Amino acid sequence: MKKLLIIILAFIPQVIWCADGDVFSANTTEGVEMTFKVTSETSKTCQVGDSNGQAISQSYKGTLTIPEQVNGYSVTSIGSNAFYNCQGLTSVNSSSIQSVGYRAFDGCTGLTTVNFDSVFDIYQSAFYGCTNLTSVNLGDEIIIYSYAFCNCVNLINLNFTGCVYYILDHAFEECRSLKELNFPEGLRAIYSSAFYDCSGLTSVTIPKTVTSIDNAAFYGCKSLVSINIPNTVKSIAAYTFENCSSLTSVDIPNSIKSIGAYAFAGCSSLPSITIPNSVTSIGESAFGDCI
Repeated sequence: MKKLLIIILAFIPQVIWCADGDVFSANTTEGVEMTFKVTSETSKTCQVGDSNGQAISQSYKGTLTIPEQVNGYSVTSIGSNAFYNCQGLTSVNSSSIQSVGYRAFDGCTGLTTVNFDSVFDIYQSAFYGCTNLTSVNLGDEIIIYSYAFCNCVNLINLNFTGCVYYILDHAFEECRSLKELNFPEGLRAIYSSAFYDCSGLTSVTIPKTVTSIDNAAFYGCKSLVSINIPNTVKSIAAYTFENCSSLTSVDIPNSIKSIGAYAFAGCSSLPSITIPNSVTSIGESAFGDCI
């Protein structure tokens, strides 16, 4: 009887049950072994990268396509530090990733292009210091967190297929090769120092959905020639356009009630400005050194 039971059990297929947090490996279309972690066994989703962060060998070189599904799990996110310091990585493509984790591509100095069609959240320092990154194509609805693209000094093309809701502080600081920014309707706020020292930036289109532009948002954008502030904004914060030395035209709407300290200080090319009657306070040195 025992022998019969053993024989019967031998023919029952094995069922492997995974739990949230379990780690496994699978190959990409390029044949690269990549580590994944189960984020929800119930919804069958996983992230790129294990509990320790690293997803592939740091010695990998070339293009990487992140699969939509592996082992029956939908790949929906990239974990923190997943590709940290993978200096040979040149291009990353994904049509399923919804979030890019903290420092996911930090230090990927060989990375030149990023194509994420479905991403929503790009978390802190996700692409920090990707100094050769030139082109980024992003999805329909996005929040860009602090320092996400900071020090991407060669970033030229920033393309959105849809709405960017928020650009948090220092998100594009020192992206000195950016030339033009045309944000679609839906952007609500530009946080402090978001485009700090983007010295190559010549043109910015700010949609009417923006309600706040925080301190030093465009500080040191010395190639910026003109700016139109939408009438949804209530104040011009301190240092917002300080040292924008090529600025020659500023349109301040009747919605503005205050102009903060040093807001236009060092705008040495600004020949004139019309301050509407709605403005009730002007901060210290708001127009300092506007020679």
